[in-house]
Amino acid sequence: MPTFPKPLAKYLEKAGFKHQPVEHRKVFTAYDTAMTTRRPLEQVAKNVIVRAGNALHMLVVPAHHQIDFKAVGKQLGVGANKVKIVTEQAIAKAAGLAKGKGFSSFGSMYKLPVLVEKDLLKAKEALFAAGTFTHSVSMKTKDFVASQSATVAKFGKVNKPLLAYSRKLMAKVAKAAK
Repeated sequence: MPTFPKPLAKYLEKAGFKHQPVEHRKVFTAYDTAMTTRRPLEQVAKNVIVRAGNALHMLVVPAHHQIDFKAVGKQLGVGANKVKIVTEQAIAKAAGLAKGKGFSSFGSMYKLPVLVEKDLLKAKEALFAAGTFTHSVSMKTKDFVASQSATVAKFGKVNKPLLAYSRKLMAKVAKAAK
């Protein structure tokens, strides 16, 4: 299994924010991260990079949220039709990543402004993508916001069926573990 990304470890150490690397099986989505680490969706961050007008922005939302592009556009001062999810190829090019590599939640490492969904702050601590498919970073949400000089705004909508399904699944897992 790959090791925790050294650039991110150095970045967090230099910034002085307490964090805990979390190793897990290979996952590709925030939902899979939550299920693998047995954390509620509310405590796992999902990253989405968007182009708003001519600028790229990293959006960080709880794993059980969908993005309200109209609210993002309003927050960023562009129309909802000017907010588009960026392709993996465009992300790799903008961030200088090799093909097939993940990207972390730490947009400032890629010189991207970060917008955090307000509901993520309901969790005192959350898991954030570390830039590999086998590692995450656990840290206080307020420290994440501070480390990114992020803007906090309301731009997500709870995906209620996903949240209900994951809670039901987690309850089954907990019951089976007894």
